[in-house]
Amino acid sequence: MIGIEYVDPRDAVSFLPPDLRTAGRIDAVAFDRGLVTLSTMPTRDGFAGDQTLFAPPFTSTEDELDEMVERFAGAVRQVANEVEARLAAVAVS
Repeated sequence: MIGIEYVDPRDAVSFLPPDLRTAGRIDAVAFDRGLVTLSTMPTRDGFAGDQTLFAPPFTSTEDELDEMVERFAGAVRQVANEVEARLAAVAVS
């Protein structure tokens, strides 16, 4: 089991803007790739940002784990590219 928290690439610390729906996009893209993940979106209290729980079955083989990690990494890369493009577009505006 692993937990991943996504932060704003502009400072590598701050939460991402909630309107980007980063964690929700990760879930959707991962699902399109045949992988189920569980993510949370930022909360109003400001104590939690975009996060994903990646919890493969305990009975997974090494090959299955490799495939799941590859699919998950691909989903994160795709959404990261989308997020960076949207943040860059806002900075130019």
